[in-house]
Amino acid sequence: MARPLQLGSTAPTRVKSLAAVLGERLRIARKRRRLTEAELAARAGINRLTVRKAEAGALQTALGAYLAMAWALGLDKQLDDLFASDPEGEMLERARLPERVRQALTDEDEF
Repeated sequence: MARPLQLGSTAPTRVKSLAAVLGERLRIARKRRRLTEAELAARAGINRLTVRKAEAGALQTALGAYLAMAWALGLDKQLDDLFASDPEGEMLERARLPERVRQALTDEDEF
């Protein structure tokens, strides 16, 4: 039998904090729009308890639920830039590129 996920107890503190902040922001957005949990759940196509868990920052709530809630609240455009820039990863990628073996052609090399 499969063991249940232990993410809630093993996740780094920063990850737990980010999930709580994201959930709180979704809750505030829902309340600003005067939507109940059930109304948001219906719009997002998820269960009301999933909305409640996401707003509480539950780490085992599926990413799709967070995305559906953001879409239903009209916040999905803000996700377009999420991870769009990765300067550290790009620097690491450039560092691993092989050095050029051949010299670049110059105008003198052309016939």
